[in-house]
Amino acid sequence: MKPFRRLAAAFVLAAIHTVVAAAPIHADASSTGELFWRTETIPTGSSFRYRIFDPVEAVLKDATARCDDNAVLIRGTPTRPGVYRLRIDPDDKDTRPIERGAVFDAGRIETGRPRPVDFDSFWQSQLDRLAGTPSNPAVKPGSSGKPGIIHEYIRMELPGGAGMQCQLARPQGDGKFPAIVIFQYAGVYPLPPGIVTNRVAQGWLALNVNAHDLPLGETVSFYQKLADGSLRDYPLIGAESRETSYFLRMMLACARAVDFLASHPSWDRRTLV
Repeated sequence: MKPFRRLAAAFVLAAIHTVVAAAPIHADASSTGELFWRTETIPTGSSFRYRIFDPVEAVLKDATARCDDNAVLIRGTPTRPGVYRLRIDPDDKDTRPIERGAVFDAGRIETGRPRPVDFDSFWQSQLDRLAGTPSNPAVKPGSSGKPGIIHEYIRMELPGGAGMQCQLARPQGDGKFPAIVIFQYAGVYPLPPGIVTNRVAQGWLALNVNAHDLPLGETVSFYQKLADGSLRDYPLIGAESRETSYFLRMMLACARAVDFLASHPSWDRRTLV
């Protein structure tokens, strides 16, 4: 079967635990509009400083506000298409700052620099390296905690002696199912089985890829130690060259994950998200 080489990704900006919700009120082709964030967890009667940063991290607004009615609406006027960042610094020094983002006029965001003229040939050479490296998947049983669902941990090999780790969940039996591969957002953290087992409960064959070559199912402290130590500045590892960039291994892992899922006997050969 021809490997899948084209991935569609949907990026969703959403608040976590309803701390701050962010969304553009209006964003038309003329770039007129407004951004707003609504906070719902700042204690009533407390004050806080907030700053809004534009797409190049210039301070768009620096002000203070007071929460007098359980919630505060923070507004900002965008100056250009791009991602805007809100930072809230509560007066209570024991409370961690809150940061959230919002995208304005996404369809008109421009690239930061020209596309390399040899990008296609470079990426094809990397895919050729990947194709020439056996995946040698090593599978060990996981624990779904749910009847009728099989959960597994999988490690596969990548070019240059690198590796990738992921978790797979599928319904028991010999059925065929639509498949979904789930990639993670930035950071170093545990990946609970529910990420894939919950998808199986919805009828999917699900694969979840760790951004790093780290074992899944370890303790929170295991990942935190790495986040504070050797992986603290992982985006900068090998950043001098596209050949050594830390993200090259990540991208090859993504391609390998899709190929693996597309060759899985439980896939229905019709739908792969």
